[in-house]
Amino acid sequence: MTTRVFDTTRKTLKRRYFMKYLKFLALGLIVVLMTGCHKKPTGPKHTTPTTGTLIIRSLPSGAVYAIDTLKKSGVTPDTLPDIKPGSYEVKLELAGHHSYTGTAVVKAGETTDFFGILPIGYGAINITSQPPGATVYVNTYQRGVTPLLVTDVPAGKASVRLTKAGYADWYNDSIYVVMDDTIGLSAVLDSLIGWVSVTSTPDGADIYFDTNPTPKTAPTIEPLPPGTHQIRAELNGYSTVTKTVTVIVFDTVDVHFDLVLITGLLKISSTPANAQISVDNLPTGQVTPASLTLTPGDHLISLRKAGYYDCDTTINVIASQTTTISLTLEPKPTSLSIATSPAGANIYLNGSLTEFKTPHTFTDMSAGLCQVRVCLTGYFPEDSAYTVIFGTDNQLYFGFDPAPNIPFAYTQGDSIYLANLDGIIIDTLAQDYLNFIDSYIDYNGTIRWSPNAQYLAYTGRTNQVTIISFDGSWVNGFSGNRSMDFCWSPDSDELVWGVYCGGLYKNILSNNWYGRISSGCYDNSPAFSLDGNQIMFMYHNWGRDCRVDLMNADGTGRRNIIPWFRAGFDEYNHLYWTTDSTAVFKIAGNGIFEVLISKADTVIMTEKIDDAVSQLHLSPDRKWCAYNTSSGIYLMQVGVWLPNRITSLSAYDFSVSSGGEYVMCRTANGVHFVTRYGNSYHIIADEKAGRGAVDIKP
Repeated sequence: MTTRVFDTTRKTLKRRYFMKYLKFLALGLIVVLMTGCHKKPTGPKHTTPTTGTLIIRSLPSGAVYAIDTLKKSGVTPDTLPDIKPGSYEVKLELAGHHSYTGTAVVKAGETTDFFGILPIGYGAINITSQPPGATVYVNTYQRGVTPLLVTDVPAGKASVRLTKAGYADWYNDSIYVVMDDTIGLSAVLDSLIGWVSVTSTPDGADIYFDTNPTPKTAPTIEPLPPGTHQIRAELNGYSTVTKTVTVIVFDTVDVHFDLVLITGLLKISSTPANAQISVDNLPTGQVTPASLTLTPGDHLISLRKAGYYDCDTTINVIASQTTTISLTLEPKPTSLSIATSPAGANIYLNGSLTEFKTPHTFTDMSAGLCQVRVCLTGYFPEDSAYTVIFGTDNQLYFGFDPAPNIPFAYTQGDSIYLANLDGIIIDTLAQDYLNFIDSYIDYNGTIRWSPNAQYLAYTGRTNQVTIISFDGSWVNGFSGNRSMDFCWSPDSDELVWGVYCGGLYKNILSNNWYGRISSGCYDNSPAFSLDGNQIMFMYHNWGRDCRVDLMNADGTGRRNIIPWFRAGFDEYNHLYWTTDSTAVFKIAGNGIFEVLISKADTVIMTEKIDDAVSQLHLSPDRKWCAYNTSSGIYLMQVGVWLPNRITSLSAYDFSVSSGGEYVMCRTANGVHFVTRYGNSYHIIADEKAGRGAVDIKP
């Protein structure tokens, strides 16, 4: 047996060294891993966004949206992240509403809010009933009686109720209305009535049922609800009879009235005889002298005869007695003859155009004051307040004055007319003129011709500043608020106006540019300089601290040239340039001022007229001006400043001609032409014309 001896000490040492080696090796690996995987801390990494977010909303919500280019759809409201930048067409649809399509522009790193309004859609219901005449309620609102086409029913579920006296109500609350479509609805009403057949002797009695104030005429058959009813028969000249009847459903009750005649006798004669007789405004078919059988009581007796005044009197007729009356008729005036030189003029009597032309004789005239007006093309109209004398052949003669060809525009109601001095209306230029009393000032809208007479500016009924051509065709329109102080550039290419609480606005016709050129809240009364390069205008602060500013025509270079010159409200100061360096304006209640402006904007302001001035207007050649006060209209030469009252007319608006030869005045009774020397012609006559404006066509 062989014995092996193991060197345990040597093996143990080797094992210890091996274990230590493994420990150092593991430690080294850990250090390597820790140092190799750990990175030094760095700052936040900035990246450029490449997509945006799109929010889609609608009113009402719940609409289905579709974006075809993204192949996306859903229901509003919805948010779509990570949308590539670009323009996307979004379509919104909702049952019972009109669809909406718009463009959403998505930008990288931004959120785009797309919002669409889907107007509710409407359909129609064509409703008939048997019998017809039923009252129709759609969605609880009364709409009319059958047969009826209701055209404005909101799409979706609707209810319809029909009611008719003596019938059961008919109701349906499950009707579905389709947008832009018409559905038919027919209803048969169940009767809940009986009938009463009423006759009378004689026929024609007024039959009253219960408390209904509207009678039926016998014979008649009336449907009534079941129960007890009071029926009354009345006939002029007969006794009144009342009966009580009981009505049974689906049955007919016969009722007959034997009426007893109650009368008196009226004998009537007249001077002259053969006058037509009416009783209680009803013709009898008889003429005087005559005997009339009438019911007792008061009766209105009327006699009519050609050429005589109507004669009316009230007579009390007594039952079973005879009443005698005799009446005298008063003859009417004979005639009114109207002649003119030249002849052929239209004739107006008391404001109404007759079918006759001069010379003409009116043979059935009433005595008293008669307003006569004659108009002939090419001549000034002539007027006369003529008193027609009873029983005579009245004669009236007019000699015309030739009228120059001077067209002008004027307003009446909501219309703008183009007329000539002969009073003949040439054309109707517009029918949407704004004519109202402003909440702050006694205001009627202004109309202004351009210097080249090609355009007319005015404020429309919807507060829209409107420009039309000389023939009335529409050119431009812009929203405005209490805009009336229009000003044209000398070349007629630019229009400037003030907007309440909005500054000054301009429209350039040649390139159709429109925009605000001043930001002053109460900038008003703009005026172009003679070369068109500058605009002078007024400014005030809520009616206080009025001043005058100057700026370039494009709105740049605004500066104050007249500092605060008074306290008090004066919105429309009627400002005008008279030369390259002078201007004139009025201050309501305080007078007229002239302003001298140097190139360095040094200003000298001088009061020329110390009076309570309401309006100021300048002639197109800037050499004459007119103003009005409570005592009338004054005309004076610019630079001379010696006013001459040419008329005492009270005018809403007026316009001065070049050379100061005449002034056109818009008054409460039409349009007047007044010369420098005070000669006046009533061109447009209408006692109901009311407020309005006028402007001479250049």
